[in-house]
Amino acid sequence: MARNRILKTKLQPPRLPSSVFSRPGIMGSLEQMVDFPLILVQAGPGYGKSTLLAGFFRDQDLTSLWYRLDDRDNDPGVFTDYLD
Repeated sequence: MARNRILKTKLQPPRLPSSVFSRPGIMGSLEQMVDFPLILVQAGPGYGKSTLLAGFFRDQDLTSLWYRLDDRDNDPGVFTDYLD
């Protein structure tokens, strides 16, 4: 089976603007979960999930894996190609 084309932008966190809205409550919750092997953040489009997490990982100087999901990732072949 031919490998799917890997889009590097799906594996990079977004660039953060110079000023980002502060969310101390959510940041505190994330800090409490920093040792969990997986944290799932769920909200509708435009709620700032990507910005929140990119800022959190930057501020905490943490190693992270970034993978932006889209409709094509419903295909197991596409999904696993990104995890290789």
